Amino acid sequence: MRYLVLVSILVASSCSVTDQLFQTDTATKPSQADATLEDASLTQETTDLDDTNADIDPGTDAATDTGQDSVPAQSAGPKSTVAALGDPTKPGLWLETPLVSDQRSGRITLAATGKSAEVTLIPIEGEDTAGSRLSLQGFQALGAPLTELIDLTVQPL
Repeated sequence: MRYLVLVSILVASSCSVTDQLFQTDTATKPSQADATLEDASLTQETTDLDDTNADIDPGTDAATDTGQDSVPAQSAGPKSTVAALGDPTKPGLWLETPLVSDQRSGRITLAATGKSAEVTLIPIEGEDTAGSRLSLQGFQALGAPLTELIDLTVQPL
């Protein structure tokens, strides 16, 4: 008896699936007129965009058009870097970083704890997004674990 009920349920469900697969109702198919209307609306939107941008000179940039001054490429404010342990045989409090272009004093702050230390910032080659190397004494001054990469904020003095 149970098998008969299961078989009848399967047959009934397969009939509805079959009807959906071979359905030829024209109400669900998009008509040629709908496609033509859609193409016309896309053409109108493109024309509107062309009219909006017609008064902008392609030889100028957006900062000139709006009257805004461009932001200087390099600022003296604090910057962020990720630091690893540098050469442990090199003594002193120093940070080798691509964030500076010449050797100078600076303050580093450990993002996790807020502890800071004054160090010598030593320039190295690389992008500003490249990592930095902190001295052993720098790690100790910040109380940072030696085996981890640490997030620092660097402020030239």
